[in-house]
Amino acid sequence: MDMDRQADEAWILSVQSKLYQWSQANPGDQWRDMWSWLTDIRTLRCAWQRAASNRGARTAGSTG
Repeated sequence: MDMDRQADEAWILSVQSKLYQWSQANPGDQWRDMWSWLTDIRTLRCAWQRAASNRGARTAGSTG
């Protein structure tokens, strides 16, 4: 499971790097592929793991 997490985080870092480079080279272009990156299972897994491991993860929010 830890290797999956490391692979997911490495993938996200590579996407972030590509997005940064692309945005610097093409500042006026639209972000057409953003939705596919945001909804990729690797992104969602990392987001869930980060939120679940947050110290306030079990604290009731404004809707709790």
